[in-house]
Amino acid sequence: MPERVKSALQVELNETHEKQVDLKEKPVEKNNGIGIENFLHGKVMFIADATGFFAKVLIEKILRTMPGISKIYLMIRAKDKEDAKQRLKNEIVDVELFKCLKQKYGEHYEAFMCSKLVPVVGNVGTSNLGMEEDLASEIAKEVQIIVNSAGDIVFDQRAREFGWRNTYGFTKALGEMLIDKMRVEIPIVIIRPSGILSTYKEPFPGWIEGIKLVDPLILYYGKGMLTGFLPNPNNVVDLVPADMSVNATLAAMAKHVSMAKKAADIKIYHVCSSTSNPLVLEDLFTLIYKHFKSSPSIDSNGRPIQVSKMNFFDSMQDFSGQLWKQFANLPNQVSTTSTVSNTKLFKIIKVKEQAEYLGAIYLPYNFQNYWFDDSNVQGLIKSMSEEEKKKFGCDVKSIEWKDYIVNVHIPGLRRHILKEKGFSKM
Repeated sequence: MPERVKSALQVELNETHEKQVDLKEKPVEKNNGIGIENFLHGKVMFIADATGFFAKVLIEKILRTMPGISKIYLMIRAKDKEDAKQRLKNEIVDVELFKCLKQKYGEHYEAFMCSKLVPVVGNVGTSNLGMEEDLASEIAKEVQIIVNSAGDIVFDQRAREFGWRNTYGFTKALGEMLIDKMRVEIPIVIIRPSGILSTYKEPFPGWIEGIKLVDPLILYYGKGMLTGFLPNPNNVVDLVPADMSVNATLAAMAKHVSMAKKAADIKIYHVCSSTSNPLVLEDLFTLIYKHFKSSPSIDSNGRPIQVSKMNFFDSMQDFSGQLWKQFANLPNQVSTTSTVSNTKLFKIIKVKEQAEYLGAIYLPYNFQNYWFDDSNVQGLIKSMSEEEKKKFGCDVKSIEWKDYIVNVHIPGLRRHILKEKGFSKM
């Protein structure tokens, strides 16, 4: 993006003792809040990676609660303008996530969406975002707010030469280093959500797109393909619903958009649960077990798949040994030359390799306990009015993990990812 975007606010995704007050002498002032609903009125926004999961939830929330926004430029990877328009229709306009807006605007829905959303061909991995220079300059003149939610999400590409476990964390860190150097020119807020899962409440519970963080484990376990895993069961797993991440992002933008003159300051918000509402891995797997015990998946023969409680292992060797016992409990039969046994052996090896692959991907995180300080988000919440807390709720303390995991997130996975018939309506 050209240097002209110097007034833009860039959002990078990556108990105190109170004095007693005599109310008769000094009335308590009403908290008018941050002004979240109005801060985008008439403004122009630019979103990188606009077809990503987080970006879609953000776009939906803005259009539903702040329709006064002038327009949103959506950077989309595409061959050309027509391809970008088609991706906008297929991956945003026609997506179920936006059904509340469809109900609100009816036959005028597509016209409303086209009046607010402007697709732009681009790619964060290329020079000048892969945008045409004239178009980039034109956009730079209009944009007041930039949201960058792009990232390299391939977790099995390593960056150990530079001291990082994978390219996801590495590229996020590089992005933060770069914008740190630019903060004198551009006011910046950094939002760091932890493991983003399905929506908690908005626009409806359980919407998800793509497989996130712990989801591969959930899906493999529900299919009976994973009965044990490697982590320390007492470690905290930091998860946060998508809509809470979006609400915190909007609140942070609203709070800092009026502080443009303090460009040298930079605020980092950890949208996370490990400190304020921790969930340990053993409890998570217990909740997963409870869900599939009461609502089992169905195998190819139409029979319910029975699950048992998750076993935890200290080493990859023990984990691999357990996988062989699980899938090849009759080793003599597996070694026969029959077609059935050979087919079974191939499936056993494939599933074992997939499970070991999962183990290797999660291994760097399994035996270290991470806690993230969310005091800035808690302070942000205190700045919000009661009405804003209702409309832009982002307090992870309000999450009831049992209900969310058992009745919201896993059913959302089974409906939106697995397309299971029994979960076609929620």
